[in-house]
Amino acid sequence: MSHKIERRLVLYKNLQVRYVELNKNNLNGKSVTVGFSGGVDSTASVLLLKDRFEHVETATMWLYDGQENEFEFIERQAKALGVGHEIFDFREMFSKTVVDPYVSYYEQGLTPNPCVFCNKSIKYGLFLECIKTDYLALGHYSRKCLVDGEYRIYRSNTLRKDQSYNLYSLTQEQLARIIFPLSDFKSKEDVRKIAEPYLKQSTESMGTCFLMGEDRVKYFKELSLSSSVKGFFVDKVGNIICEHDGTVNYTIGQKPKIWKEKIEGVAATSKVGNYQHCLEKKLESGTDSPYIRIGTVVDVLPQKQLVVIGEEQDVMTNRIVLDEVNIISEQREKEISSYSVQSSQENPASIIQCSQGNANKESNFCEEKIFSNTGFRVSVRLSQWSEVYEGICWFDTSFESEEDKGELLVGSVLKTDDRTLVSSSKKGNNFIRGDFRESVLVVQTEKPMRAPAPGQAAVLYLSNELIGGGIIQKSRRK
Repeated sequence: MSHKIERRLVLYKNLQVRYVELNKNNLNGKSVTVGFSGGVDSTASVLLLKDRFEHVETATMWLYDGQENEFEFIERQAKALGVGHEIFDFREMFSKTVVDPYVSYYEQGLTPNPCVFCNKSIKYGLFLECIKTDYLALGHYSRKCLVDGEYRIYRSNTLRKDQSYNLYSLTQEQLARIIFPLSDFKSKEDVRKIAEPYLKQSTESMGTCFLMGEDRVKYFKELSLSSSVKGFFVDKVGNIICEHDGTVNYTIGQKPKIWKEKIEGVAATSKVGNYQHCLEKKLESGTDSPYIRIGTVVDVLPQKQLVVIGEEQDVMTNRIVLDEVNIISEQREKEISSYSVQSSQENPASIIQCSQGNANKESNFCEEKIFSNTGFRVSVRLSQWSEVYEGICWFDTSFESEEDKGELLVGSVLKTDDRTLVSSSKKGNNFIRGDFRESVLVVQTEKPMRAPAPGQAAVLYLSNELIGGGIIQKSRRK
């Protein structure tokens, strides 16, 4: 053995001792399956667990056609590590629960997160049910702790690699069987040093896996979907600005780049005239860029092939509504559930009623400067890498669609007959526990959130603890 490899193995053993010391549970005689891709994280996970568990296996989820090209490499990796390997064919279920909703969301003008679909139905659902071992180990950078008899999830020590955002749908039953071997590491480099002597090649998962690097627009065109058909950019009153290549290219908050030639010859409107004037000013100042940014996407309407362009202020909001909510800890759920709201149709201000004695406190949702402390304090992320917003949340058991009131909503600017947006708990809310199956979770922030896209997951934290989350339905402008 070379001195270089020997030194790495010494490092691995030292780190493994630290891992064992931090996990006091007696796992003698227990077995574990490692979700295995053959990459850095899953290889390091196997090495960390081999001396910890009596029996270690690896397994790979077969999710889509074309993935089988990776299996020979994965099986070689498992053999080199001295562990068994199994492949579970989940292609049919993956197509129904991940690919189909992914396509459907874009067809409705929503912005899907396929990883959220997969985690909920496949990785932490079907996969966990199929393995025969006591535990499932995943190479996620997140921490699981037992607090007052409940499992809690915390952000990773490796904040730059933290993956807790994608774990918000986990239940206590699932967490009892899931472990995160990499939870103690503070850098990816430490993990890499463990796995490196055994790696034949190293790959990082990027993008939407089942597209296999293919352009999303091309994929949708091959399916002849309405969201891939050419249409028009329009302003908020319906004036045509120029042509686009398909609504699937755009999401709320995006700032499209448009070639100069595309707006030449379009019937002049005041809006288009302004855009052309901006282009002329740029050219006069020495900028010879062939395109301009025409504004901010504020709505996407695939059935009419329209992308609505507005101003930056149109995608700013202090309030979002979440459906399909999951709260990980029952204790945290009770704390949030102590707050309820009774909506007022006559007054834009609503009365927040709290069973802990803070009743009848007013909070005006539409005014940015007025912010109520009567709610469960949370930090909010709109995506894995988004800015963190401070605010409060509460369950709304009498939720009414603001769209029915004619108010301007982010993601719902133009009122069209064929617009399909789930907008209330009556259309599929499935909150898991307690008396809140017919409620949604309302989140209100101190600082306006930028472009919360309907269809994406919003995830809630209390300091570094992952509380839970849900799917963004729509949000009211400030």
